[in-house]
Amino acid sequence: AYPVPEIVNGEITALNSDPREDLFGHGTHVAGILTGSGAESDDDFKGSATSAKVLSLQVLDRNGGGSMSDVMAALDWLLVYGSYFDIRVVNLSLGKGISESNTTDPLVIAVENLWDAGFAVVVAAGNEGNAGSMTITSPGNSRKVITVGSLTDNGTGADYTDDYVSSFSSTGPTIGDLVLKPDLVAPGNRIVATITSDAKLANKLPGRVKNCKESLCTSIYLEMSGTSMATPLTSAAVALMLEKDPTLSPATVKARLMRSARKIDSDASTAGAGVLDVEAALGDTGVMTDEALSPLMVLDDSTGGVLVQDTALLWGDDQWGSG
Repeated sequence: AYPVPEIVNGEITALNSDPREDLFGHGTHVAGILTGSGAESDDDFKGSATSAKVLSLQVLDRNGGGSMSDVMAALDWLLVYGSYFDIRVVNLSLGKGISESNTTDPLVIAVENLWDAGFAVVVAAGNEGNAGSMTITSPGNSRKVITVGSLTDNGTGADYTDDYVSSFSSTGPTIGDLVLKPDLVAPGNRIVATITSDAKLANKLPGRVKNCKESLCTSIYLEMSGTSMATPLTSAAVALMLEKDPTLSPATVKARLMRSARKIDSDASTAGAGVLDVEAALGDTGVMTDEALSPLMVLDDSTGGVLVQDTALLWGDDQWGSG
């Protein structure tokens, strides 16, 4: 359950690498969005960062559920052993309801410990947007990590005018702490990626299965929607940014993603800084000297309006102004 690698002279010499079966299928789909080869779909359903390697820590059961303690155990394991595997990006396509402040939430503290140790943590915003505002889930309520909502792309190619934030995508501000979240949105509606044919999700959603094109193949592809899908697209972008410049800090990665995001006509507590733009993020050259904390929101009693922290002041440089 919690494998302890053997380390000799600072190198891992043995570890439990027995294959784990993803009986639900969610993790396989997320991994496919990240690094899937697309080989059995003639590259139609290829991952976004195919050269990246995935270390999978299984924390959810055959029904897609699990306990916070198991998630935290995996995060603690990463804190101890992640650097031996050269892990730079942590993808969390999961979440739980917020029950306390982000200053005391153990799950938030766990992801922020990873962040402070140099891991870029990318977290799903949640799929409770139909319930309205303040529906961001934990640990996406952390001010440090990159919290990702979902964009619906109407499949019109380079015409982005009909794109919009998915109705299910959780919106901010975060309950209690009033953090402006998500930080940005990425495509998360009707995303196709690999899944095993015997996975519960494939059997549960037969109408969304996309059969592979080879006559003899072991994989199938499944169309799914959720901020769980938008998150690995963003994690893949982070992997590409770190491939280009391995010296980037998590704060610089977050700041570049937000500044380079494509702006859309949407409230900031719905779309954050805008839509993930991978090419623009790879071209950004700004460097953070402080933490890229997500801004707070507050109600202005004198006017009844809402005030948002100025990121230029919060991040210590006018180049990071919200404009």
